Amino acid sequence: SDTYSVAHFTNKSMSKYVLIMDEVDGVSGNEDRGGIQELISLIKRSRIPIICICNDRQHKKIRSLANYCYDLRFHRPTIQQIHAAMLTILQRENVSNIKPETLDEIIKSCNQDIRQTIHSLNLWSIQGGKTNLSAAKMIEKSINNNPFELCRLSFSSELRNKSLIDKSDIFFYDYQLMPLLIQENYLQCQPHVTSSSNEKRKLTDIEHLKLISQASDSICLGDICSQMIFSRNENWSLLPYQAIFSTVAPCSYVRGHLRSMVNFSSFFGQRSRKNKNERLLNEIEKHSCLKTTSANKQQFNLDYLPYLSRNLISTLKQSTQEIAIEQCISLLDDYYLNRDDLQTIMELNTWGKTGKNLYDQLDTQTKSALTRNYNKTNHRTPYAIVDIKKLKKSKGFMDEDEEEEDEQEEEQQKDDIPIEEDAMIKLAKKPIGKVPLKKSRKK
Repeated sequence: SDTYSVAHFTNKSMSKYVLIMDEVDGVSGNEDRGGIQELISLIKRSRIPIICICNDRQHKKIRSLANYCYDLRFHRPTIQQIHAAMLTILQRENVSNIKPETLDEIIKSCNQDIRQTIHSLNLWSIQGGKTNLSAAKMIEKSINNNPFELCRLSFSSELRNKSLIDKSDIFFYDYQLMPLLIQENYLQCQPHVTSSSNEKRKLTDIEHLKLISQASDSICLGDICSQMIFSRNENWSLLPYQAIFSTVAPCSYVRGHLRSMVNFSSFFGQRSRKNKNERLLNEIEKHSCLKTTSANKQQFNLDYLPYLSRNLISTLKQSTQEIAIEQCISLLDDYYLNRDDLQTIMELNTWGKTGKNLYDQLDTQTKSALTRNYNKTNHRTPYAIVDIKKLKKSKGFMDEDEEEEDEQEEEQQKDDIPIEEDAMIKLAKKPIGKVPLKKSRKK
C-alpha cells in the first residue's frame, strides 16, 4: 500500500506501542463532558494496551471506568523503602553529612513523597550545611486530604504519638461524615499491640473482641452526643465530646492497619431505603384504611402485611391458574389494593440481602396472566389512581418558590373578585314592580 511496504510486515523487530492516559480522574467540567465514555469506547476497540492513571480511586467517574480496566493499586512506600533509595542517591552525589534519623524525619515530613524528599535533600546539599533533627521537622508538605485518606490516617500508627488536639482535628474536617466512616471501617482494622520491649505481638481472638467491644461502646456514646447536638435544643457544646467518643477513642482502641480499602458509609443507602419503604408502607396503609380502621401504620406493618403476603402467594401457588388468579384479585379488591400494591407488599416482606422475594419466584406465565386479568376488569377504589409519570410529563417539575408564587397570585386574584361575582355569596334581588301603563289622551 501507500503507507506500508513489504519490509514493514516482514521485519520482526517492530516496536510496540502503549497509550498512557494520566490524571483520568481530572476529566470533569463542561470542557471534558463525555470524556470518560469516550475513553471507555476507546478501550473497547483499541488494539494496543491503554494504561489509565488516577489519584482519586473513589471518584464516581472512575468507578464506571474501573469495570473496563484491570484495577492495579499502588500503596504508599514505607519509610524504610524510601530510606534505602535515598541513601543510594546521597552516596552517588557524595553527600555524607546527614544522619539516618534525620533522613527518616525528612521523609516523614514530606509525607513519604519521593519527589518531595529528593527536592528537600537537593536543597540541603546546595546549601552545604549540616542537617539537624529540628531543622528537618520544619519541612512540611502541603497535603490535600480527603475524608478517605483521613480515615486511613486516623487508624494508622502515625497518630499514636500525636496530641489530642491533632487527633480531634480529623473529626472537625467533616463532623458529620467522619464518624460514619469510622463506624463503617473500624471492623476492618487489624490492631497493633506492642509489648514492653516495643515488639509487635499477635493478638488473641478474645483480646481482639475486647478491643472491638470497647470501640463499639465509644461509637454508641458518640451517637448519643450527635442526637443531642442535632436535636431541637441544638446543644453544640457537646461537639468536642462527640469528637472524642466517635473518632479519637475508637481509633485508639483498634489502632493498626486497615486490611482493605476505606469503604464509604452504608448509612446513606440504608436511610434512603428506609425512607422509600416508609413511603410505600404509608401508601398501602392509606389504600386499605377503610378495611383496617382499628390499626395504625405500625400495627398494619406488623399484623396485616405478613398475612396478606402469605395469602396472596399461597393462592397463586396451590390452586390452578385461573382459580388462583381470581382468588388473588378478589383478595386485592377486598382490601382496596391495586396491582402495584401486590409487588410492594412482597418487597416489604423481603428481609435482608439474602431474603428471597416470593413474587419473583413465580413463573412468568402466572404473572403475565395475573396482569392481563387484572387490567381487564374494573376495580372500585375509594381513592383516585394518578399516573405520576404522565403527570410529570404534562406539568413538569416546579420549584417550591414558583409554587408559592403561584399560590400567592391565586389568593390575590380571589381577593380581587368583587362581591357581586362571588359564587358563594347570593345577593338579594330587587323586586320587580308592575310598570304602569300610559294613559292615552283623548282627542
